[in-house]
Amino acid sequence: YNMSPNDLNEIDQQKINDEITCKACFLKFNKSKEPKVLSCYHVICKSCVTSQKVGNQIVCLICNKRTTLKSELKTHSYILLLADIANCYKRQVAGNLKCFGCEALASQRCLSCNKNYCQQHSDFHVRSKATSHHKVLSFQQILKAPLLISTIRREEPCQAHPSKHLEFFCYSCRVSLCTLCALSDHKSCSVEELTTAISTLKKKYDNIKPAYTRRSYNISKLQSKLLNSLSQLESDGKSAIASVLDVTDKVTRQLRQKESTVNHQIENHRKDCQADVRVLQSIVEEKISNIESGLEFVENVFDHWDPFEVLTIQHEIIDRLRELAEDEGAQHGRKPEPYPIGDGEDERKAIVHAIRQLCNLDNVSDDPFPCGNVG
Repeated sequence: YNMSPNDLNEIDQQKINDEITCKACFLKFNKSKEPKVLSCYHVICKSCVTSQKVGNQIVCLICNKRTTLKSELKTHSYILLLADIANCYKRQVAGNLKCFGCEALASQRCLSCNKNYCQQHSDFHVRSKATSHHKVLSFQQILKAPLLISTIRREEPCQAHPSKHLEFFCYSCRVSLCTLCALSDHKSCSVEELTTAISTLKKKYDNIKPAYTRRSYNISKLQSKLLNSLSQLESDGKSAIASVLDVTDKVTRQLRQKESTVNHQIENHRKDCQADVRVLQSIVEEKISNIESGLEFVENVFDHWDPFEVLTIQHEIIDRLRELAEDEGAQHGRKPEPYPIGDGEDERKAIVHAIRQLCNLDNVSDDPFPCGNVG
């Protein structure tokens, strides 16, 4: 029974609807769905307590704290009464709320005896000597200031003696009593009048309140420091990540520059070696041509010359063949010098040393070519 803005006018409908709604099933409280108070002081309906109970415990859906059900949970009487008044106001607007004393439409609620009255019976109730001290208000007045419910003493009937109202509190049994219960069943108990018991409890609260306030203030300061620390940690973490990324970027750029320099030097050396190889290739081709022409001349002499003529030039032929058989290629050209990476251990160390000096690195492996030599 949600209340509409037109019905409530200046009433804070959102606040009241929130108070009279179970936070577990989101249904309104009523007598069959009484609001029960958990040990964490959150309130859920009796039906949700029954359905969500596991063994003798129930977990609060709001804060996840466990409540041990040693006995029946206390009913939140203020919320139950507020829910009843909100429902009665809705029925009054709909025109089907009857007066406690007649069949007329009820428009007033006595907060002392908790009964609904029409305007005529409300006036009579207030003028009556026995109930002149009762507080009678319209539903709209109550809903505009719902805390009035908790400030007015209600005359609750005793369950053992319905004709008597609860006027005392037994500290030993922790129950409210009427006069007959106090004089009969609770003679040996510590019993005190309700107003006096409330006054005593209020004084204890007032004595504890300053220490609680200081404790709350100190905890709030600590919480503020923790939040500042978390914020600082987050800021420092982001700065550290940014610094690492910046350093990584710089190192990457430097390595790429070094890589370009090394590649350029290797390419230049490769071109020099290619030029040397081409010179040697030209010399080798010339030698091959000379050998082929010499062999062709000798074969021609043996095939076509007169034997006497052959014998005449035999010394020239033998000298020519010896000359062609000799390996004089190294004397006519420069052997190409390879890039200093070869089979020898000294050449390996030389290239490692060169790379270290070139790249300014100290962690290059002593064997940069573990899979074989590179020529």
